[in-house]
Amino acid sequence: MVSLSSRGALLAATALLGGSGLIAAAPAVPAAPVTHAVPATTTAVGGHVSDAQAAAAERYWTPQRMRAADAASGNSASDVAPQSVGHPKRVGKIFYHLPSKDVSCTGTVVSSGSRDSILTAGHCLVYHGWNAGHLLSVFVPAYYHGQAPYGKWGIKSWAVPDSWAFYRNPSYDYGVIHVKSHNHVRIQSVTGANPYWIHAGWSSRATLVGYPSKYNYSTVCGPTPLSKKVVKNHKPEYQFQCRGFTDGVSGSPVLIGPGNTLAGEGTVIGVLGGLREGGKPEQDGLTSYANRLDGDFQRFWTSHTR
Repeated sequence: MVSLSSRGALLAATALLGGSGLIAAAPAVPAAPVTHAVPATTTAVGGHVSDAQAAAAERYWTPQRMRAADAASGNSASDVAPQSVGHPKRVGKIFYHLPSKDVSCTGTVVSSGSRDSILTAGHCLVYHGWNAGHLLSVFVPAYYHGQAPYGKWGIKSWAVPDSWAFYRNPSYDYGVIHVKSHNHVRIQSVTGANPYWIHAGWSSRATLVGYPSKYNYSTVCGPTPLSKKVVKNHKPEYQFQCRGFTDGVSGSPVLIGPGNTLAGEGTVIGVLGGLREGGKPEQDGLTSYANRLDGDFQRFWTSHTR
């Protein structure tokens, strides 16, 4: 459910992602979907840009450009516009500027040692053999109608598990973004951060907060019942139903209490993505999917957010 599909080339081949700086565009080489379970590792594919380049991204994303990016069409099983949840301080919209299209995803500030870490879906960062984490990319917490009430935070580095980057294993469709500091202040000091919990139960109720690309505001789903989706040759996932969750909500957190989950606060137990990259409306209807956070996620997160 990322609004990157059919949007043109995404800037850089996966095989080149280990270096720094901006990477020139190259012909896409889509990775074949994995057909068997892939061993988990804490190794990752990633990249980074300079603080100056991250600052340039913050300048690029003016209110007018952010509002224009919202016009990107999204697919939905429902024509009902979602309800705004106002300003979810710890959840935000990730904007990417591509040569042919401005696109977006959703991310969440999650507790980390580096205090600058945003959790999102892996396919928001590496998509069909390309990366979208380098050029003019920003995270805007509590984004609303072109406004950035807690600032625009340029993406300085990012990482996704090898199992997603090279094999498109849906069980590892998550990633981390690190954003630059503002006057030596890190984002966690401004917005706070949500803790995460691994191996949460399958039968419970949870809330999701996300940013559909076609709207100027965040939307809430829930509390909605979760259930277990068995995925052949891969880990099981959460499944749930959300009306109005269109392209752009990939990376939305699956939240439980304590905390005001309707405002994007609480404990993160999953991230929207995984099977069919979170769900295809034409195939899944209102049903969406999310990876449950587990020991593999914890090893990845602690290894790459120190």
